[in-house]
Formats: sequence, C-alpha cells, structure tokens
Amino acid sequence: MHTDLTHLNERFSIDSRLTFAEGPGGLPTAHIASPYCRASICLYGGHVLHWEPVGCDPVIFLSERSSFTPGQPIRGGIPICWPWFADHPDRPDLPLHGLVRTRFWQVIDTAELPDGSVVVALEITDDDSTRKLWPHPFRLELTATFGIVFDLELVTTNLSDSTLRLTEALHSYFRVADAERVRVRGLDGAVYIDKADAFTRKTQVGPVEPVTSSDSVYLNSEQACLIEDPSGGRRICIAKRGSRSTVVFNPGPECARDMTDLTDTAWRQMVCVETANALDNMVEIEAGQLHRLGATIALEPQE
Repeated sequence: MHTDLTHLNERFSIDSRLTFAEGPGGLPTAHIASPYCRASICLYGGHVLHWEPVGCDPVIFLSERSSFTPGQPIRGGIPICWPWFADHPDRPDLPLHGLVRTRFWQVIDTAELPDGSVVVALEITDDDSTRKLWPHPFRLELTATFGIVFDLELVTTNLSDSTLRLTEALHSYFRVADAERVRVRGLDGAVYIDKADAFTRKTQVGPVEPVTSSDSVYLNSEQACLIEDPSGGRRICIAKRGSRSTVVFNPGPECARDMTDLTDTAWRQMVCVETANALDNMVEIEAGQLHRLGATIALEPQE
C-alpha cells in the first residue's frame, strides 16, 4: 500500500506539478516541480527532503551518506520528532526522537493553490506497534505547502479520553555556504539549555554565533529566527507558530567524525534551527482536542 505508486499517481498527482516516484533508496516520494520551486517529501517518516525556490540554491540540507532504509532514520531534511524530542524522558531504550520518523505515512490529500503553491497532506495514526511504545490513541496530520515560500504544519489530535503530554520538533536542517560564518538572530535574551555543556542553563546575549558545535534548546522563544549566511549571500527566515522552543544544532568537526551518516566536512554546510516544544515547554492536549505546530520558511537576500 505504501509503495503503490500507480495508485498514488492515479489519485493524487497534479499534472506535471506533483508526481509520485521512487526517491532515494527506492522509498516512495512526492516530487514537486512548479514554476516556483523544486521539492520532495518522502512518505517514509513524512520527511521533507528538498525545497529549492526557482533561481535559488537548495534551502534544505540532506546528507549524502544518509541511510534510506526502513527502520533507520534519515539524516538531514526535516525529520518529525514526536511524541518525544531527543531521548525519551523515562525510557532511554526507546527510539531517539519518537515514533514517527521511521514509519510510513499515508497521503490524504494534494492540491494546487491559486498562488501556484503545491500542497501535500499526510497522516499517521496509532496502531499496535505504536501503542507498544506509547500507549495512546492519536492522529497526526502533516501538511507541506511548497512554493516560493515553504510552510510545514504538524497537527496532533488527541483521540484518547485523557490529557496527552508530549514534546515535538520540526527538526529542520538548513543548507548554508559556511557554518563558521553563520549567525542566528531572534534568540537574544532567551534562557537556553546547553546540551553540549552538561545541560547547563545560560542566557543568550545577541545573535547565536558561532553556531558550530552547538546543541542548545532555547526555552519560551516564540519569535521568528533569522539565519544569516553571508558566504551564501542570503538569509533564511523561520517564522513559527504553536512553538515555544527553538533548537540550534551543528555537530562541529569532532562530533561529525563520529556520525557514520555524515561526511567529516558536512557540518560546514548545515545548521539546524528547529521549531519545537522541548524540555520545559512540554505540550498538554486535552482529550478530543488538537495542537498545531508550524513553520513558514522564506529566503531573503543578505543585506
């Protein structure tokens, strides 16, 4: 069912704008080719792999060494971390970053909007395998809107009769020309937990620079962030909603050498600025209610 590309194209393709075909590793992938952008989203993990506005370099970083094997996470793109971010708070034996980044999602809708943007909507629900790890009924909907601007929204619906408590992230990897010259604005004054320094709590002063060898969760930060990439001559703006945490991550040279799915030098071409609700910013969703987590990403020229 997940790999029935003929069925997917018969039901959900949009002329030459949106087609379903094998992507990396043979995984079923929606490919978008419009006058405004080139993009792709893999049904495995609901994982955005690519977004490239016309006339621009790719905005999303994807590791050339990433595994595209069912059961293994994809390195780069935009992994969906849910219903826990990073390690499970009580069960370190459970999968890092939750349940859904290594499962297949179902296509529920596609559309072309009046402005030419292409929408792909995916869904995943609880089943026997998820309930063994997280014993709650739920529905997740992921809507990706690809155009000259890119929007991603994750909607959690609590189908249980009790309150759900969870953490989550749109774990966005952005491609930059030189991470050593990148700075991230929008987090001045935020308290953050420095995971690279024994989870010490600190206060950000000014822009985040350097971003290399960073792994920090900025708490109670709802404002937009701006990635300044002077070597690439552009800025990446991430405006978010339903998010109270921002995560900034770059492995740096030492950690990159220990990551088998990343080349030794790839850390120079990436920085993660993640739209999240993590650590102190856990989300509570009442029975029958829903929660929306979203990010709108746009390019601006470097001033």
